[in-house]
Amino acid sequence: MEGFRGAFFWVSLGVWMFCRVCASAAEPYALWEPIGVPWSAQVWFRWGEDPLTGADQLFRDRRYPEAAQEASKKLRSRLRRADQRRAYWILGKSYEILGRLDQALGVYQVAVELFPGQAPLQVALGGVYEQVGLWERARATYGRAVQVQPYYAWGHWGLGRVEESFGFYERAASSYHLALEGELREHSELRFRLAHCLRKAGRWREALSILTGLLAQVPDPQYFLELAYIQKSLGDWDQAFVSLRKAEAYPESPPELAFLRLAWLWEEGREEVFQKELEVLQKKFPENLLANFFEFLVALREGDWDEARRQMRQFRRKSPSKAVAAYAQALESALQREDDALR
Repeated sequence: MEGFRGAFFWVSLGVWMFCRVCASAAEPYALWEPIGVPWSAQVWFRWGEDPLTGADQLFRDRRYPEAAQEASKKLRSRLRRADQRRAYWILGKSYEILGRLDQALGVYQVAVELFPGQAPLQVALGGVYEQVGLWERARATYGRAVQVQPYYAWGHWGLGRVEESFGFYERAASSYHLALEGELREHSELRFRLAHCLRKAGRWREALSILTGLLAQVPDPQYFLELAYIQKSLGDWDQAFVSLRKAEAYPESPPELAFLRLAWLWEEGREEVFQKELEVLQKKFPENLLANFFEFLVALREGDWDEARRQMRQFRRKSPSKAVAAYAQALESALQREDDALR
């Protein structure tokens, strides 16, 4: 009898240890994605019922106030560490989606203090820092995420966004490259951001290769516009105008892109085509917007830098198109540099 009890004890202990090892192996999957991966798709080894079934279902049903309330209630009870991480993620993400960023920030800050080795929580915190404009903190947080998990694609993507916002295009391109080596290798927006940063860094051939491949899969007016900029940088004006025309052809494209084409015609010295395009624009756009643009070109030709900058500033403020406004701002900056150099 004593031998049977001893055997039963050791078998029970072995089963218990096996289950604990399985649970430990499953824990890294608790927050595998920083954005909405269904918990049902993840592997859970546990005894008994999942304590976060209700909060998880509410979150997946997009009932975020109820999900936050349920997750908050569960956090006040005793949870396994993996479940605790999930509860913090559900609570923080629910607050974030509801626009309650201050509360989301507080939740994520507590979560990363409790679980510093969890890259997805670091990325979630970095995302909120981005949204509230705390870029330096976002950079540091994304940096910790990729330090903890060097091949975590979402961390590299976040770090690339921050570096791009600072104007460090080489660094951003490096981070985007690392993100594309992971699970985001087919992400079209990420590939587009990489091409954009490569263009800004003067690596036009690489940008052209990436964007050409992207357009073969996902035709998009924004991508055609970026392609036109790359072709212009390479001196291939004819193809740049073709790509710009393709961008303009999409119904969702801003009609003010025609001003961009007009400016490029002026830059290239195609005055005959420029005059024809100008006549077309006179029929399509308000006179005050067109007048600012035309006066800018006249002042530019006459070398009146102050007037050219003033007219371009007016045009930029009136233009509803972000793409055209960005180009106008670039022209305005270029004029300032040219004026400073001449003086």
